[in-house]
Amino acid sequence: MKTRAEYAQKLKDLGDDHVSEDDVFTSSYTIASFLNDSGFSETVYLIGSSGLAKEFEKQGIKYIKHDGENSLSVDGVQSVALDDNIKAVVMGNDRAIDFGKIGFATRLILEKNCDFYATNLDSTWVTPTCILPGTGSLVSWLSTAVGRQPIVAGKPSNVIYEILVSRTGLNPQRTCMVGDRLDTDILFGNSNEMKSMLVMTGVTNEEELQGSKIVPQFKTFCLGDIKRFATNQ
Repeated sequence: MKTRAEYAQKLKDLGDDHVSEDDVFTSSYTIASFLNDSGFSETVYLIGSSGLAKEFEKQGIKYIKHDGENSLSVDGVQSVALDDNIKAVVMGNDRAIDFGKIGFATRLILEKNCDFYATNLDSTWVTPTCILPGTGSLVSWLSTAVGRQPIVAGKPSNVIYEILVSRTGLNPQRTCMVGDRLDTDILFGNSNEMKSMLVMTGVTNEEELQGSKIVPQFKTFCLGDIKRFATNQ
């Protein structure tokens, strides 16, 4: 997952010169902000990308990761001592996921009763060439092991909605949620009294839309339609 600054730069490269880092809200930023707002001051066990780690660093949250030379073997995860300062497990999209990370997180939650958080529960990751497991598929590995569901930061969770409102003064009646996932993007918009627009160039196809109980108010095959939509409202 990219940092907010990287997403802002990507939007600038696409021609939006007005966007800044403060305009970008990711699930990584949301979970770090949620922990800070709740007064969390201990250490987090982090499973996820460098972008997730950078967000925690920027917000001053201490964390431990097991990557590279610091990785845990199957034998190592069984014998390693658990740090009493770790009070939460946060899991995001980790494309180097392994048994050691899941095993260590399992032990923390079961043996130390650590809180359990996830950045999002997207089941798939759509690449230009294929569909691969998303964060939600990886989180299910851990949640199955510990018999507990995580507190989720990303859409459609109310956590990100509250962060948006507190940071920006968001008015849902003047907001349209645009996205390509019915069970996250559109559900988030519909649940929070926003307008919702489904982009049909991503993960959702027409057959899935017709069979879904989650219905967007608008759909489009081109992001360029957003400007026309906004002008007509």
